[in-house]
Amino acid sequence: MKKLQSLLLVLVTIISCCNHTVDEKYAEAISLHKSGEYEDAFKIYAQISVDTGATWRVRCNALFAMSLIEDAVNKDRAAAIRYINRCIELATPLATPNEFSFLYAYKGDYSMHYGVPDSAIYYCKKALSMPHDNRTEYVAHYALYNSYQQKGLMDSAFYHKQLFDKVCESGKLDAYSTLTDDAFNKELQSKLEIQHKDDDNNNILYLIV
Repeated sequence: MKKLQSLLLVLVTIISCCNHTVDEKYAEAISLHKSGEYEDAFKIYAQISVDTGATWRVRCNALFAMSLIEDAVNKDRAAAIRYINRCIELATPLATPNEFSFLYAYKGDYSMHYGVPDSAIYYCKKALSMPHDNRTEYVAHYALYNSYQQKGLMDSAFYHKQLFDKVCESGKLDAYSTLTDDAFNKELQSKLEIQHKDDDNNNILYLIV
C-alpha cells in the first residue's frame, strides 16, 4: 500500500512538473507575442498545440494565437482558418457552449476580413444561434455588419451595426480584461477605432455630397 502511495505521489509530481513547464512556455510565448517577436512566439505556440501534457484549453489558446499571427502578421488566410478549424476540432468534445460559439464567430470574422461574406454570415449566425457570451456578440455583429455591407444589403448591415454599438456602449467590453491573450484584446480595440474612423469619414463624405 505504501509503495502504491509513493508511486502515485511520484506520478502526480511528474504531471505537475509537466504542466508547470507548459505554463512557463505559454507565458514565454505570450511575452514574445506582445513584444512583436512573432516568429519565436509562433514556434513555441506550435510546440504547445501538440503537447499532450498540456490541457486542451492551453492547446486551443496556442492554436488561436497561431491563427492570429498567420492572419495579422503573415497575411495567410488559409493558414489562419486552418488553425481555427484545428482549434474547433480540439474543443468540440470539451468546450463550453460560450467557448465554442466564440470560435465560430471568429472564423466568420476571418471570412469577412478576406472578402467571403456568405461564409462570414453563415458562421456568425451559427455562433449567435448557440449559447454565447458578449465576446461572441462583439465579434459576430462586427463581422455581420461588414459582411452585409460587402453584399450591399444595407438594412441588414445597419441592424447589426446597431447591435454592435449596443454591446460597446453597454460597457460589456470590460469582460475582455479576463482574457489571457492581450494581443486579441488589442486587435478588437483596433477594429473598434477603425470602425469609428470609417463612420466619421462616411459622415464627412455625406456632407460634401
